[in-house]
Amino acid sequence: MPANRGNTRFGQFRFRNGVEMYIPWVDEAVFSLTQYGGRDWSDIDVHDVSSTQRFPIGTVLRKGTRWWAYAESGGTIAAARLAQGEVPAAAHDALPPVAASAGATSFTITLPGSGSDDFVANEYAGGIVYAQVNGTPGYAYEIATHEAGDISTSGTMEVFLVPGENLAVALSASDDMAFVKNPWKEVIIMPSPQTARIVGVAMAALTDGDYGWLGVKGPHPILMDGSTAVLAGHAVRPSEDDDGAVATFEGDAAALSDMGIVGQVADVGGDAGISLIDLNGLGLV
Repeated sequence: MPANRGNTRFGQFRFRNGVEMYIPWVDEAVFSLTQYGGRDWSDIDVHDVSSTQRFPIGTVLRKGTRWWAYAESGGTIAAARLAQGEVPAAAHDALPPVAASAGATSFTITLPGSGSDDFVANEYAGGIVYAQVNGTPGYAYEIATHEAGDISTSGTMEVFLVPGENLAVALSASDDMAFVKNPWKEVIIMPSPQTARIVGVAMAALTDGDYGWLGVKGPHPILMDGSTAVLAGHAVRPSEDDDGAVATFEGDAAALSDMGIVGQVADVGGDAGISLIDLNGLGLV
């Protein structure tokens, strides 16, 4: 069972200067809340980078029309470059659960007994587990913690849901359960073309293991694709040619990249190739 069911340091906070922060529930076995207690919440530097985690992954900060999310970097990301989440692990899809009753706050997954992409304990903490095709599909739950799981064995792995979450329907061995990480856990620079969902733009240079803020909504500077001209007010999409960059949305329905509008051009930059992009809400919507 998660160790911190009595946690009260999570939820929506509003400070006297109008700054707002949403802190997701986190188990103390995963991250101790004393690490960020006593901070001046209203004066957080979104350009700060640290090798020590200071907030729960996915903490959201809002100042006026600009929003940021706290992320863990899984690679090198230059400032003003788009970041994407990890590609979901195919071996962690369509896994059958042990039968569990509706209302339960935890359940057990039966491991497949083959493969090498093991579950690391709590790697999906703050992420989502959902029912796919078979059984009773269409239900999703937020994960508090879970055990490690060696998928080469025929053992089991217990999964605990965050407080307030419980199984809406009973689970049976015919259900297919899939695991998806917190969007901001172990992010990487968006390759061109992208291979997973876009989750924000780096506020400062990040390296593997760093923690920092990504801009996710409102106006933020982003590198422009050098192959396309942009105009103020035009929609932009992830670039297919320059890692971490955005390009003009051409409206070509046949192009996969054209399906992912990330925002609109608020101002066209100069020779540096950085323009101000009004982001739609990456990872938030």
